[in-house]
This record gives sequence, C-alpha cells and structure tokens, in this order.
Amino acid sequence: MRVAVYTIALNEEHFAERWAETTAQADFAFVADTGSTDRTIAILDNYRIPVQRIAVRPWRFDDARNAALALLPDDFDVVISLDLDETLSDNWRDIIERSFQGTRLKYGYVWSWQGDRPNVTFLSDKIAGRFTHRWRHPIHEILVPTVPEVICTTHEVVIEHHADEHKSRGQYLDLLKLAVAETPSDDRCAHYLGRELFFHRRYHEAIAEFTRHLGLPSATWTAERASSMRYIGKCYDGLGDHALAHQWFLRATLEDSSRESLVEAARFCLSQDRFHAVIDFCERALANGATVDTYMTERYPNDEGPYDLAAVAYFHLGDRERAIPLAEEAVRRNPTDQRLCSNLAKMNA
Repeated sequence: MRVAVYTIALNEEHFAERWAETTAQADFAFVADTGSTDRTIAILDNYRIPVQRIAVRPWRFDDARNAALALLPDDFDVVISLDLDETLSDNWRDIIERSFQGTRLKYGYVWSWQGDRPNVTFLSDKIAGRFTHRWRHPIHEILVPTVPEVICTTHEVVIEHHADEHKSRGQYLDLLKLAVAETPSDDRCAHYLGRELFFHRRYHEAIAEFTRHLGLPSATWTAERASSMRYIGKCYDGLGDHALAHQWFLRATLEDSSRESLVEAARFCLSQDRFHAVIDFCERALANGATVDTYMTERYPNDEGPYDLAAVAYFHLGDRERAIPLAEEAVRRNPTDQRLCSNLAKMNA
C-alpha cells in the first residue's frame, strides 16, 4: 500500500517542522502553498518536502484542496489530508494498512485538548483513495465521492489537532454564508452557519439559522439536531430570555439523550438555581453511560461533569452526605482542576 499525505498552507512556520516529522512514515508528502511570506517553505525545503505555490482567487478552501489533490502523483493507493496544525499518531501507518479496505476511512480524531487530555473527539473521514473523492464547499469543506462509496472505520486515533489560537477566523462567516447560498438545502452548512453566528454573538441571526436547519428535510441526524437546539438555548440565555433557553435545553434532551445534551441542561439549570432539575439531568446522564463516537464527544459531560454538577446541587440543597462522594469522584476524575478541589474542600469544611 502506497500512502501520500497532502495539505494546503499559508504562513505555518510554527508548525512546518512538526508536520514534516509526523509525515515521515508516508511514501510521499506534499504541500500546496497559497502565498506564505514567512519561513514555511524554507522549513519544508529543509525536509525535502515538495512545495508548489498555487493561487486561488476568490479564496475558497475546496478549490485550494482540489488543486493540491490534483498535483499529487497518480501512483498512490491512499491519500491523507493533514493540515499543518494536525499530527498523525505514532502508529498511524499500521492503523491505515490494517483498516483501509474501501474508498474512505473513518478514524478517531482529537479536535481540542484540556491540558494534555483530549477534550472534544469525533470520527473524521479525510483519508481516502487517490481518485475516489473531491472537495466541496468553500469552508468546512468535505470530501464527496466520485465513485461508489465503501467506508471502513477504525476507532483508533489517527489524527490529532493542535490549533493555532492566533489564526484569524475572520473569513469564516462570509464563506459560510456563501456555502449556504450555494447549497441552501444542505443541513450541515446550515448548522455550521448558525454556529458561526453564535460565536459572533449574533444571537437573533443564529436562532433563525438553527431554526432553519431544524426545518430542513435532510436534517435527520438527531445528534446534530440536538446540538442546534442546545445552541438555540445558549442564544436565548445570552439574550437574557431564560424561560425560552430552558425550553430549548429541555428539547435537546428529548431529541437526543446523550450526555452532552443532559449535562448542558444540568449546567443551565444550575445557573438558574434549579437544583432538583440539575440532579435529575445528572442522574440520567450517569445512567445513560458515556457517549461513544456518535457525534462530537465532549470530555466534561463524559467524565467529571455529572458528578461535579450534582455535587454542587446537593450541597446547595444542604445534603452534604450525597454531595461529598460525588465531589470526590469529580476530583478523582480530574485531580488538577482547582475549582473541583476547592469545591470539595468547602464541602468538607
């Protein structure tokens, strides 16, 4: 099996050396540079990684990635799209050779971290055959098949993301609006636009777009529908309409009883001093068990979260006997969190 790794780059000098090292097991690594003015190209040259300059005007990520893909040599079985701020796990080559049996591989992906612990994880799918897919959408681009799709899956982590916190997201909103204008019936684009509007605190617009997402005929994935509902709840909370926020957090738990929905509802109820509701949501979360690779799996709801929130609620209700063991379990699961340790000390005082 011959494997190539490719990407697009713009001023990535802080990541170029690490990227070159993490791709060393590949048969070929390639970078399409979109206009770097820093040392990105020089660093990659030092590792003898081929770099080709490309120009994409007006800018859109799918055109750039398709250009990079087209510049790869023909004679590869598998191609991996790996951004400069991503790394491959140490045993990535072995995982791919064991697992890749079709046209695309789904694999474990770490999106964000809390210290050195994975925070948000999900299954990603940017490992594919050489001529089986092309990129679509100006941002939050996806691989779409050009041949009959055969997807294989491994739950082992293959790629980890280590974000550049200084990189601007300024172009994201306009590109997402373009994506929705091009494909207004695409539920994924609608959800991502709503999310970006929320990040910009444009709450009324975000509510409108999330509501549109929920009304699309293709929006049938309950996990993402529940995510839109939780975001609507956060929007109303940001607007100070706590009654509507509560309704939407509750709707999310009815749509999808994952820990993400239940713990988010519990966290909101705690902010409103609804302590019995907090305990109910946390007990349901613990009874349901941890989320497993169904959507974006968040660490807090699936680790110390239900114990932490229930402990605080019981403490406010004056029930130390129930609060302390839960707080102890929260600390056991995340012993470096100073807030959790402080809460436990206060409960034991």
